[in-house]
Amino acid sequence: GMNGSSISALWSNPILNFTSEKIIQESLVSHPSASLASEAVEMFKVVNLFITTKLDSLCLEYHILSLQQLTSQCLIQPELQDELYCQVLRQVSGTPDRPISYTLQSWYLLALLIPIFLPTRKLFRWYLEAFLNRFAHSIDKQQTTAVVEAASLCQHRLIRAETNGPREKKPSWFELHYLMSGPIQITRIMQLKLQLPVNLMNDTTLTMEFDSSTTVQECVSQLNQEIGMPDTQTTG
Repeated sequence: GMNGSSISALWSNPILNFTSEKIIQESLVSHPSASLASEAVEMFKVVNLFITTKLDSLCLEYHILSLQQLTSQCLIQPELQDELYCQVLRQVSGTPDRPISYTLQSWYLLALLIPIFLPTRKLFRWYLEAFLNRFAHSIDKQQTTAVVEAASLCQHRLIRAETNGPREKKPSWFELHYLMSGPIQITRIMQLKLQLPVNLMNDTTLTMEFDSSTTVQECVSQLNQEIGMPDTQTTG
């Protein structure tokens, strides 16, 4: 394990702390090829624009396509997944004088990212967990309630992702449109759930609620519970 001084040094490492620069000169993670390192540098531009471009109805399509681009790129090239997490966490860390909208959009990006894939290396997985724990249990008065709650949400989504496993495909346009088509407020961030109406044969409708890590088995079990049917694991 790491002692207190090692942890303090980690949090103060300039590579892992917020930068106001719109570009980075080199990747944050070592990559096996120059082409991947170059892609990592370009990726930061997309991350930065996602965070600093106001998420409203005029720019919604841009944000959806940006997130799909980032996740698709990392699913095709898993070597970039740790890089993306480092870049996002770096910007999430923020500064007290940073616009709150940037801070919330940083956390929003992280919350959307976690169910899709997780860091590939144990060190980065540990860093993500430690990072979220640091903000979720912050006693720093400079941290707003919104940040503490956003970190807690990300912790919950991390547990869900670790339990059910990563996604195999990038999120659809419909899913992202549903999740992102609302004002970026902490109440909205804390929900990040989808609702799906299910029409039953007796002409009634049930509204199913699920998140980005929900499995088909979970949906079926929830539906069976709602209508009073035995679970499929016992009935087949």
